[in-house]
Amino acid sequence: MVKRIEALIEGYETGLWSTEDTDIYPIYKKPLKAADVQTLISELNNEFTKSGLPKVVFQKKENNIVFIGIDDAEQLTQRMGSSGALSYMASVTYSITSVKGVDCVSFKFEEGDHAVPGQYCHYSFEPHTLL
Repeated sequence: MVKRIEALIEGYETGLWSTEDTDIYPIYKKPLKAADVQTLISELNNEFTKSGLPKVVFQKKENNIVFIGIDDAEQLTQRMGSSGALSYMASVTYSITSVKGVDCVSFKFEEGDHAVPGQYCHYSFEPHTLL
């Protein structure tokens, strides 16, 4: 059975997605037709810079997984709160996995109070998986 969020995302082309701190459901913000992973990350970073959020650092793509770092992981893990960090990671994951051939994002950073590194896919943020 296709999960609800996965079904929603599959109805859109590659683009930027965001979530709000109070609602984990994704919002399709900007189409980036035929964008590759690095172009999409560049667009994400433009948006994050405007909001004072840490930038995503592309490391590599291996099979269907994109590996990334965060330029200011301490901000993500210690200063954004749990809902802010979750919203940030969900936005990054939804956006990067909108690229054809990418199923998951592997976040690489030191674990903190509000965020845990690891592999996330769009279904990782289904409401029932967050309980």
